[in-house]
Amino acid sequence: MEEQVSYRILFRFLKFIIASCDSGACLMASALYVFPLKRPQLTENKRLSLFLFLSLSSMSSLVLWCPSFPECGAMAGSTLRAELRELESKRYEVMKKIEEAMAFLDTTPVGLRGSLVDSEGFPRDDCDLFAVRRARQTVNCGHNDLKSLETTIHEKLIQLHEECREEAEEQMRRDAMKNNKNNMKAAGDGGEHAQLQKEMADKKPFVRIVRVVSGSPAAEAGLTAEDLVVQYGDLDAEKVLAGGYSEMTRVTSSHEGKMMRVWVRSASGEVRELFVVPQKWKGDGLLGCTFEPVQLV
Repeated sequence: MEEQVSYRILFRFLKFIIASCDSGACLMASALYVFPLKRPQLTENKRLSLFLFLSLSSMSSLVLWCPSFPECGAMAGSTLRAELRELESKRYEVMKKIEEAMAFLDTTPVGLRGSLVDSEGFPRDDCDLFAVRRARQTVNCGHNDLKSLETTIHEKLIQLHEECREEAEEQMRRDAMKNNKNNMKAAGDGGEHAQLQKEMADKKPFVRIVRVVSGSPAAEAGLTAEDLVVQYGDLDAEKVLAGGYSEMTRVTSSHEGKMMRVWVRSASGEVRELFVVPQKWKGDGLLGCTFEPVQLV
């Protein structure tokens, strides 16, 4: 039962890695997920031990260095990540000492398990018994320390997974609320624009566009011949009637290099909102179109 629980926890975390990291991390996690299970000749205990070893040897490095994990680590807090780095460093040092001790023992005639006395029961004289005992103690104690560190790393990885998941769910809730607010605002803006469009449809036009030169600022804005202008910047028919058509020249000049809103009514009756930027171009004037007055009274 305990082995099944350990499998479920590690499988869950590996799936999380696969869903969160880049392609390199996904390949590593996928290999860890499958490799022990593809060894039918191993006993269940050996398979679990292999799975734990491979997982803890690589998962802590994935959590600490995977490009996709900094965001998750920032949400979960830097303390946990610092603890994992420290544990990984300690685990590396312990493994290094074990490897050095094993390398020394391999050069002796007794190795890790050989007897330290000869056939007559006397201490062997063909190796440094003190150094052998010290190396064996390093290996035995190192294995115990390694097991303790890997258990702690395992617990920290699960904790990081849970914290990331909870933070991610909270972030998703905040994003959903933000999207709802944006949708409501967009719906409100859409209603205001529809109301403004209705008001423009009721306004009287004061000039007709006779010609639009290709490649001009007017053409780029979408103005076309036969469009009736009902609003030109802040000008409408009433202001033109009061100030004269020279007001259009003033408004055009004051908006040179700036965006200006223009409302037009097409020959079919469609009211459109356009944005034109009066500016110097290869042709004459700032717009590149010709207007003719419309009877206002």
